[in-house]
Amino acid sequence: MTHKTISSLSLLSVLALMGCNTDLGIDAPTGSSSLAVADDVGALYALNEGLGSISRVDLATGDVEETQLGETPFRVARLDGERVAVSLRSERAIVILTDDGTGLTVTDRLQVGADPAGLVSDGAGRLFVALATQGEIWEFSAAGEHVNTFEVEGQPNWLALRPQGDVLYAASAYGATVTSIDLATGETETIEMPVMEGLEGDHVDTPVTLTARITGDPSISPDGETMAVPVTYLDNVTPTDPDGDDVPEPESSYSSGAGSVGVTRINPTLVTLGTVDGGLDEGDTFFLAGQVTSNQRSSEVVRGYVSSATWHPDGTFLWITMEGSNIVQALLPVARQVTTDYHDDATVTNGEMVSGDRAIFATDAGPRGVAFTVDGEAYVHSFLDRQIALLGDEATVEVSGAVLSESTLPDSIEEGRKLFYASTGAIMSADGSGMSCATCHLQGRNDGLTWNLEQGLRQTPSLAGEVGHTAPFTWIDGVDSVADEAMHTSEVRMGGAGLTQAEADAIASFVDFTPLPDTPDVSDSDAVSRGAEIFFSAEVGCGSCHYGDDYTDHDSHDMFGLEGVNTPRLKGVAASAPYLHDGSAATLRDVLDAVKDGEMGDTSSLSDEQMDDLEAFLRTL
Repeated sequence: MTHKTISSLSLLSVLALMGCNTDLGIDAPTGSSSLAVADDVGALYALNEGLGSISRVDLATGDVEETQLGETPFRVARLDGERVAVSLRSERAIVILTDDGTGLTVTDRLQVGADPAGLVSDGAGRLFVALATQGEIWEFSAAGEHVNTFEVEGQPNWLALRPQGDVLYAASAYGATVTSIDLATGETETIEMPVMEGLEGDHVDTPVTLTARITGDPSISPDGETMAVPVTYLDNVTPTDPDGDDVPEPESSYSSGAGSVGVTRINPTLVTLGTVDGGLDEGDTFFLAGQVTSNQRSSEVVRGYVSSATWHPDGTFLWITMEGSNIVQALLPVARQVTTDYHDDATVTNGEMVSGDRAIFATDAGPRGVAFTVDGEAYVHSFLDRQIALLGDEATVEVSGAVLSESTLPDSIEEGRKLFYASTGAIMSADGSGMSCATCHLQGRNDGLTWNLEQGLRQTPSLAGEVGHTAPFTWIDGVDSVADEAMHTSEVRMGGAGLTQAEADAIASFVDFTPLPDTPDVSDSDAVSRGAEIFFSAEVGCGSCHYGDDYTDHDSHDMFGLEGVNTPRLKGVAASAPYLHDGSAATLRDVLDAVKDGEMGDTSSLSDEQMDDLEAFLRTL
């Protein structure tokens, strides 16, 4: 184990500078996280993405023990004093582990529905799991029995539970909504994130209404009155290349320009929602881009998306992680604009949105989650470097820089995953742009948005699963490889300085490593069989272009007024809305309705029942 202090600003310093109360007391349930603390046995638990394992860190000795779990561990939650639960997205399973004080043992395995993602527990054994692509939340009793199911739209990825244990909140990846669930009555309420506008600029006549996307784990304040939600506000409307020149101008539409702490195309934000009565009330927005100067990096703007927000146990401030920027922020949520020099090594200049007092400092690569002990010690999990660090007084650091696991992945995948998530540095994107591959392809999937690119409106395709053998790539133009597309996107759309061929190949290796999303089973197998027959029929013609293992002919066709539209693969299509090149079809049924005129197959002869059967078949791919 390597002992390495990485924080440029200690937790005690932050508390002192912000005037926070350090009297801790409430051990509130946390939201979803890649990191959990078990004070009863003096251990931390962190997930090793890509390796299929969980690491246990002994807080007294710093010893690390790794336990293999299965494919795609996503979130971990402490069930009670001795047990923890882990969701396995690719295996439709929740693994239960018991800690005897010296190590972890797998003691149970709960089978669930499709795509288990966020987990949260009340600390007394009751467990909630979000089934993202299935659009459901399942509740389990302390005995492991499935006792309730709640429906939530928009692919719920993340969960948070009120400390009172009465209301559960689900944050969805699509549509930027949070749904509250009254656990006594089952009643639900859904709220959208606040509307926010961009700035007028050189190529913008009127301010653009920014698109909100939830990008990480939320949490509830210990008093149960405020929910903090990581949100990124995006300008996907202004063209990436407004002059029509093939040059990297990702920020040219804004007078603030690249490197500014003002509003640009990517705007990391914390949204707070009132939860006093268990419902949801619109709160405040806190802009999290800023100028950071630390002893670990030169002065630069950080604005990558927020991957988690975690309340301090006394409720006075939040730790914010930004996994693509390799920083954490300590935010005091006070709605006022300030410019403050907190520390010689951490100077913060706030942007033009409302923001509170805060401090910024560097971490290892990929900070994804923060967890607190009952004594208020904060630990950060940097998933790309597989490190745990104590955000505390350097004099008491014992497990800072604990290496969780040695990678068994090929070097090309390890390099590619870091480049894929990177939103700082000049290689992948323009300084201060906040852009990364993961900005639009979080978890390797798609963002559910349509972007105004150099050729017009283009829907973000999913990269999950082995896409490397589904050439040609992009919607039009026929790019031959994922590596070539990575180069084009990085240099032209993101303003990067340029990838080497080896770096582009590494990104392609990582993209092929990401798993295909799991989608729900279709219960009516007869409908699926009928739908398959319709799909491959000569009259309808879907199967003439969509065939083989990935359901693509690797060719292009003229349609919808465009020349040379590449045939997209249909593997995992049910989890990749919206559809068509311009995102004009919100659902699979909308796609089937759109092609009744013969532009892409011909569904004009099908009855409503046959359309239902065809849609059922598509959902199984």
